[in-house]
Amino acid sequence: MQPGPPVSLKCIATGNPTPQMRWTLDGFPLPQSERFLIGQYVTVHGDVISHVNISNVQVEDGLPSIRPMPNVSAVAGESLYITCPVAGYPIDSITWEKGGRKLPLNRRQRVFENGTLLIENVQRAPDRGLYSCTASNKQGRSAFQSVNINVIVPPRIGPFSFGDLIEGVRTQVQCVIQQGDPPLNLTWLKDEAPLPKELGILIKKDDFSSTLAIPVVTLSHGGNYTCVARNQAKESRQSSSLVVSVPPRWVREPHDQNVTVGGSVIFECQAEGFPTPTVVWRKVIGRQPSEYQDLSVRSRGIHLLFNGSLQIRQALQEHQGQYLCEASNGIGAGLSSVVHLTVHVPPEFEVKSAHASVRRGAPEALTCEARGDAPMSIAWLKDGGRMLPHAEPRTLKSDSGTYTCVATNPYGRDQRTVQLQVK
Repeated sequence: MQPGPPVSLKCIATGNPTPQMRWTLDGFPLPQSERFLIGQYVTVHGDVISHVNISNVQVEDGLPSIRPMPNVSAVAGESLYITCPVAGYPIDSITWEKGGRKLPLNRRQRVFENGTLLIENVQRAPDRGLYSCTASNKQGRSAFQSVNINVIVPPRIGPFSFGDLIEGVRTQVQCVIQQGDPPLNLTWLKDEAPLPKELGILIKKDDFSSTLAIPVVTLSHGGNYTCVARNQAKESRQSSSLVVSVPPRWVREPHDQNVTVGGSVIFECQAEGFPTPTVVWRKVIGRQPSEYQDLSVRSRGIHLLFNGSLQIRQALQEHQGQYLCEASNGIGAGLSSVVHLTVHVPPEFEVKSAHASVRRGAPEALTCEARGDAPMSIAWLKDGGRMLPHAEPRTLKSDSGTYTCVATNPYGRDQRTVQLQVK
């Protein structure tokens, strides 16, 4: 084309949802000029037709020309790509210069055939400054534009650590920005969320650091803490995990128990803490409280439950004694409690029945001896009726019959029968 006449460029697209169209000129928005007019409409078939009308084509629209480039902010340590916004056809070459020297000047710089400049691992001192882009055609016509590159140093946070903490202590860590251009914005996160207000965490800031303080550490303070630093260049993060160790404390402390032989009893022994405490049961076997026997899962008649409690399902006299429950998790001195189990014995006769014979007129003594705990009472019955407290010293024929001895204590009763025959 020759300079002067108008030209219209058209772009048609279809899709669902309806496409949105935009126009760029060498990758940049169209210049703010009355010569450029953008229009768009949708046909009855759903096609989107967009066009840009240039009312008066100028030389810079076709011959080598470079549109003005805004200042560029680069991030130190990262790669920077700068496109030279060249216009015109045909373009024979595109070159870049800095300080009157043609690029590349080092291994970090590279100029592509399409005129894009790449600077790898941008550094502030050597890379900031004024760069010039030149476009030429084979007829010797050329154009150039300059762009100023400013290098911003992103924030770098020094490492921090809470260390090993026990519940109840106080702690603080400092997030220090070792390098980075101001202004800097510092914030804290706990488990990728803002700090909960109910934890009572204190934050103190200055221009280049932020201190996080916890007056009294509790189990709820445990988690992953992140310091976030931002400036115009980018965002940086540094994290540290806070692990709170909690010494054991009683949930259910065991207490002395009483049980009757054959009955069931449970000693509760439950503790909480972090790490989860381990519960161990022992039985005192000597006269000194320090002489213990470890109780295993297979101890006779004794069952260790998953929650740390000790159960005896059928108590025997041998189960009576002192027991020690210990809860420990390696934090602090741990917990221990000595309890006493009393096994009560109800009355019991070794021989439940017997026979006896005696000559009439001769004396006869019927004995009644029962094992069991005191206090114990003994009562005699004859043929189902209660015996009188006194009897004739000599036997009579009428003394023949069934005699029953009944032994009773607070834990039960038993009886023994004797068949007496008077001859």
